[in-house]
Amino acid sequence: MKVHNVTLGTAGHIDHGKSELIMRLTGVHPDRLKEEKERGMTIDLGYSFYETAAGLTVGIVDVPGHERFIKNMVAGATGMSLVILVVAADDGVMPQTREHLNIMTVLGLKSGLVALTKTDLVDEELVDLAAEDVKDLVAGTFLDRTPIVPVSSVTGAGFDALRTALDEAIEGVVPISPSGAFRMPIQRVFSAKGFGTVVTGVPVSGSLKVGDPVEVFPNQISGKIRGIQAYDEALQESRAGHRSALNLSDVDYRTLKRGHVVAAPGKFRTTTLIEAEFYFLENAGFQIKNMTSVRVHTGTAEVMAKIVPLEKPRLDPGDSSLIQLRLDEPVLAVPGDPFILRLHSPLITIGGGRIVGLSSMKLKRFKDHVVNRVAAKRDCLDDLQAQIVIEAENRKEIFFTVNELALSINVDLDEVKGALGGLLEGGKIIEVRKGRMIHKAVFERLTGRIAEILDEQHRSDPLEPYVDQKLILQTMRLEPQNLAGLLKIMESRGIVETAKGGRARRHGFVPTPSEEQKKLIERIEKDLTDWGATPPPAAEIISRGDAPPAEVEAVVNFLVGSGRTIRVGAYVFHSTVIDAIGAAIVEDARDQGEVRIPVLRDRFKTSRKWIIPLMEYFDGIGLTYREGDRRFLKKSGQ
Repeated sequence: MKVHNVTLGTAGHIDHGKSELIMRLTGVHPDRLKEEKERGMTIDLGYSFYETAAGLTVGIVDVPGHERFIKNMVAGATGMSLVILVVAADDGVMPQTREHLNIMTVLGLKSGLVALTKTDLVDEELVDLAAEDVKDLVAGTFLDRTPIVPVSSVTGAGFDALRTALDEAIEGVVPISPSGAFRMPIQRVFSAKGFGTVVTGVPVSGSLKVGDPVEVFPNQISGKIRGIQAYDEALQESRAGHRSALNLSDVDYRTLKRGHVVAAPGKFRTTTLIEAEFYFLENAGFQIKNMTSVRVHTGTAEVMAKIVPLEKPRLDPGDSSLIQLRLDEPVLAVPGDPFILRLHSPLITIGGGRIVGLSSMKLKRFKDHVVNRVAAKRDCLDDLQAQIVIEAENRKEIFFTVNELALSINVDLDEVKGALGGLLEGGKIIEVRKGRMIHKAVFERLTGRIAEILDEQHRSDPLEPYVDQKLILQTMRLEPQNLAGLLKIMESRGIVETAKGGRARRHGFVPTPSEEQKKLIERIEKDLTDWGATPPPAAEIISRGDAPPAEVEAVVNFLVGSGRTIRVGAYVFHSTVIDAIGAAIVEDARDQGEVRIPVLRDRFKTSRKWIIPLMEYFDGIGLTYREGDRRFLKKSGQ
């Protein structure tokens, strides 16, 4: 069997012969429920498969035609690549014919044909009239100018022509690519004796094999693929577009239902806020107001929601508009997925479109920046790099990992990694630290603010050579690791200079005292020189000056930062005093073999109060070292 990754579907009004058509084409009647067979009416989805003359096997999904089962029909339309629109020659176009065609159109189908059934019940003239009726119906749709093939499922008339047209249509369809992470909306759930839980559906992306782990959404139930079957054969792999039955282990079938999604684990997230482009059917006959209740059909899921038009107060029939859907329950949705909207009451299809993004919050209406952002998402659905750039720029959490980014747009991690390479190289996305990235515009906004904070601090405290990062963190509420990464890049670009302890300053900044501060500096330096080895504590110097304590403290810190004074414990010594004491230590130790503290004390007219912190200072800078109560010069390399 040569499986073609294409699924064929039926559509059309009730009792127009869809199931009998499939029976005549394949030899298998798609109705499987006892009630369906007893009533002769399709209620739920039916399945079969068809083999072309060239040996290609495609799956078939037969949908119900009754208006009460439209939700089942929409679920069956998920994954269809082409459709046979079935119209009975004795009835012609009927309400569900139109509704099914509308549904197929807004779901984005591009290929199909029309089967004009029950020709054995009418004469040739009525067949021609029915064909003209169909031509008028499909004019301007994806079925415009496609074959309209008269057939009879009773006599078999026209089926050779139908098979020829169908084979040509199938061969003209581009198979769904199996790229990306595996995702299969569930159409049917049951328990098979000896096998356990089985789910069926048409994968819309990716592939998986027997033994692979899976995750079932929205409840995020973990399981594993025990077996795969398609078209009555056991297979080792299920691929996108290839209708499959998956036997799941470690999953109770009673926890699953139609609308759930089997997916590769860790690749997707659910949402209750969807951004979309919506097309409102022209024949609706009413307006849509803000917060109108609707039924949303996407994948095989059906959930209640409120529709929020973003661009105008109300939507008129025929409008195409950007909207936000606020769902009552979470669904797994991916940008690019089609959706259908039906009214809650009466139950009629009002339109549909494509999902363009997943929101993290309720969007405000009539805001240009909101509309422009959603429109940008719509315009780049086929450009993953552009999607990444938009998501990165508008994230609430501005620093992100590649995994978080992939989950936020529900795109396969490997695809996102591939697209990110070019964006990082081109500078549109910036890696602030290993594994943590940020959008270029956000980076520029943050680094611009950091530069402003540094400038402001330099102006307010011109003597302080560096700004403590705590000040920046408190002002900007950044994580220390992210700030460190930003500063590192800013330093590499010549914007800032950094120092130990996370301190930073603007590149080229030199502390410059004012004229008044210069006078204060001169006085303090003179006092420290006069005090020699017996200065008062630094706190006393700050509080006893003839200037405000804060200003004196800034000057003292400036002198320490510039190296003109040295902070030793609670004291500040002038650097010339420290140099003189250090020289005396070296001279005496070389003559006597050790540092004689009493000699130093007497030479510099000081006392134990100052000499002990001074000796600890010289130990600390590596000039001396202590053994018991004695000190010695530290040898080079010691």
